[in-house]
Amino acid sequence: MNDDLTFRAVIATTLLVTGVLLGLSPRLSPKGVVLGVRVPEAHLGDPVVRGAVRRFRAVNLAAAVLLAAACFLPDASVVLWAILAQIAFMLASYLYLRRGIARHKAREGWFTGLPTRVVGQVSEDLERWLPEPRVPWLAFALGLVPIVASVLAVASIYDRLPDTIPTHWGTGFEPDQWAPKSVGSVYTLSFVNAGMLVLFFVISLLLTTLRVQTRSGSGIRGRLRTRMMVYLVNRALGWFVAALVLSLSFAQVATFFPSLVKPSFLLIMAVSLGGSLALVVAIVRGQLSLDDDLRRLDLGPEYEAPDNDRFYKWGMFYYNPDDPAVVVEKRFGVGFDFNYARWQGKAFVASIVLVLLASFAPLFF
Repeated sequence: MNDDLTFRAVIATTLLVTGVLLGLSPRLSPKGVVLGVRVPEAHLGDPVVRGAVRRFRAVNLAAAVLLAAACFLPDASVVLWAILAQIAFMLASYLYLRRGIARHKAREGWFTGLPTRVVGQVSEDLERWLPEPRVPWLAFALGLVPIVASVLAVASIYDRLPDTIPTHWGTGFEPDQWAPKSVGSVYTLSFVNAGMLVLFFVISLLLTTLRVQTRSGSGIRGRLRTRMMVYLVNRALGWFVAALVLSLSFAQVATFFPSLVKPSFLLIMAVSLGGSLALVVAIVRGQLSLDDDLRRLDLGPEYEAPDNDRFYKWGMFYYNPDDPAVVVEKRFGVGFDFNYARWQGKAFVASIVLVLLASFAPLFF
C-alpha cells in the first residue's frame, strides 16, 4: 500500500469510527434527554422519539460509510471535504430531528399537569455506596515512563543530528517543513507530551472534587447516574491519555528515523480511534450496570425534573442566569459543561476564542 493510499485509509477509518461514536451518543446522554430535548420518562418509548434516534443513527452511519468511500476518489482534496461534510451531516441531522421531538412534545403537552421536582441531594449512605472518583495514579505514572525514555533515546543521538531537522510531514509521509536544530525543535513532541500529561492530570484531580449539578436527569437516580459518570470518565480518561502519550513518545524517536515515521503515524491514529471507542464503550457499560443496580434499590418514588429546554441553546449549551450552578452535566453526549450565564463559562468561551485566533493568525500575517 503506497503512502497516499495509507493516509486516505486512515482518514476513512476515522470517519467510520466517528460515525459509530455518533450512533452511540444518544445512549450517553442523561436519562430523560433525547437529542437535547427533555422528554418525560413515560414518553421515552414514543414512536416520534424512538424514530428520531433511529434516523439520527442511520443518517450518520450512512454518511460515514459514503464519505469513507469518497476518500478514495482521485481528487485528493475530497479528503478534507469529507471531514467537513461529516460535521455538517451531524449538525444538520441533530438540529432537524431534535426540532421534530420538541414540536411533538409541545403539541401533545407531555409536561402539562405532570408532577415535577428539582433534583434532590444524594444521601450519605448512597454517597458511600457509589465508587469515589479517584485520580488514576498508576495510569499517569506509567505515562511518565515513555516520555522519559523517548527523551533519553533522542539525547543519545542529539550530537549526530543534522543542523536542520524535519518538523512536519505531508500526506506522503515525506518532510515538508524544517527548522534549525535546537532543544525546542528536537524535543517538540516531548514538550507536547509532558504538557498534555500535566493538563489531564490537573483535569483528573479537579474531577475528584467537582460537583456536577444535574439539570436534565430525574430525582435521586439522575444524580447517582451523574456521579457514576464522573467516576467512569475519570478512570477511562487516565488510561486513554497514558496510551496516547506512549504513541507520541514513539513518534518523538521516530522523527529522526524516516522508516519509522509512517508506523508512528499509524500508531497514533490507532490509539486515538481505538481509545476513543473503548472509552465510550466503557462508559456505556458502566451506566448500564448502574441502571441494573438502581432497579434493585428502593429509592422511593421517581419524580420528573422540570422541562428546562428553554435554558439550552440548540439543545446543547446551558444558559440560566438564575441558576447558581457553574458546572452541569452535558446535555448531548458524555461529560460536563458550564452554565454559560456564569463568569466561569464566559471565561472558558473567551479562552477557546483566543486559542482559535492564535492558531489561525499565521495564515493571515
